[in-house]
Formats: sequence, C-alpha cells, structure tokens
Amino acid sequence: MANKHVIKLTNNSAVVKIYNNNGAGATVYVSLATDLLRAGESFNASTADVHLTQIFWACKQNKDVVVQRVAPDTTLHGDYYLNGSGHFKFSGFRDSTYPNYDFRVTFGGEGTVILCLAKEGGYVV
Repeated sequence: MANKHVIKLTNNSAVVKIYNNNGAGATVYVSLATDLLRAGESFNASTADVHLTQIFWACKQNKDVVVQRVAPDTTLHGDYYLNGSGHFKFSGFRDSTYPNYDFRVTFGGEGTVILCLAKEGGYVV
C-alpha cells in the first residue's frame, strides 16, 4: 500500500510524507492544487510557485525511489534518483525547477520520502 500524509501545512510551507510498503512498487502524486491547499485558501495555477527545500528518504535494501515534477502534458522533469537512505538540504538555494508542476514519487519497492516545500506563490487566503 502506498500513501501520503501532509504533516505540516502553513501559508508558506508544506511537508509531505509519502511511503510505500508494497514490495512491487507504487506511484504517488502530490498535487499543488489539492494536497498543499489549506482550509480557506484558494489556488491560482497561473501563479503557482512551489520550491523543493529538502528531501529525506529511506528505501528498503535493493529498492529505489524517483521524485519528479509532472508537466500538464504529463512529461516528467527534475528527476531525483534515490536509493538507500539520505537527506538533501538545499543550503543557500531552493530547487525551483518547474515550480508550477505537481510531484510524482515512484517507488521500486518499500520506502519513504519526505518532501519539504516552500509555497512561494499561487496560494491566496
């Protein structure tokens, strides 16, 4: 089973935990328009601007996970190929590549990914 939980959500940041405990793998999407939307907020896709600030991951032995951004035409961009366990903290910068695209997290087996995001635009209270 694969799932996601928004474990922090403010007007300018979000932390999303995505996990899979199916040995066959799974794909989970994180939608900028729905998953990162707080109660009372509206979303404007034309001004959406969500940056990746940190990634934490842990994969079961010999498994991997890929984090990508999904364009409206479904092409994939900004790939992170991850295996084992680790942490990227973008110090002094943020990954702002394709900031208006949703995230796609594809597991090759069991694993967990935590995405720390900065909501720079597109969300209006």
